[in-house]
Amino acid sequence: MLISVWDPTDALPIQRGKQVLKPGFIWYSAHSGIWQTVWLEYVPETYIESIKMTPDIDKNRLTLETNLSSAGGDLTIKSRVFDQGNCIVENEADPQETIQIPINSPKLWSPDSPHLYDLEITLREGDKVIDQIQSYFGMRKFSLEKDQNGIKRFCLNNQPCSSTVPSTRAIGLTVYAHLPPTKPSNGNWTSSKKPVSICFVNMSKSNRHVTTITATEGINRLARHGQRRH
Repeated sequence: MLISVWDPTDALPIQRGKQVLKPGFIWYSAHSGIWQTVWLEYVPETYIESIKMTPDIDKNRLTLETNLSSAGGDLTIKSRVFDQGNCIVENEADPQETIQIPINSPKLWSPDSPHLYDLEITLREGDKVIDQIQSYFGMRKFSLEKDQNGIKRFCLNNQPCSSTVPSTRAIGLTVYAHLPPTKPSNGNWTSSKKPVSICFVNMSKSNRHVTTITATEGINRLARHGQRRH
């Protein structure tokens, strides 16, 4: 068995940041590879191929769309949302429907309170469970809203937030964060992680060593899209 990765970089119109096949000036050398865990799992003939989750904090709900490998038969999708291990809502619908799951009094995701909900999705054929996956989501919203002067501001959860920090140069939505060479103290990390994590679009660190786990877990990831079966 051979597992490989193909990355066209700038040869096709895909998201690639500043990586190009012929680097120079402000463009970087292309880097690619398998960077997350790869696993094999058995799936039935009809299984949950992919899902799409869209939080809506204005209407207190999660929109869930499921894509199956094949359609037909007496199929239903059952979804359950968990908050710290406790089931707070469940829903059952046709797999071809767009499911609206109410999230009453949602705990909003923010850098100060990066709360995540767990999601369990079960595919049934009649009374038989034929597939089940787990995922997770945060109730949060990014938007551009006009302030009292009519100037558009970047907002998180309908609240304007800062997009610059000391020693940070912002050009549009590109942020260059000059991080310290070692893990900062708790106080410094707490004060600096919020604006850096909110900016989130194309972060390029200077020549400093910051471990991936420290940087990623520090901001708790704005979005997590993994899914895995039992």
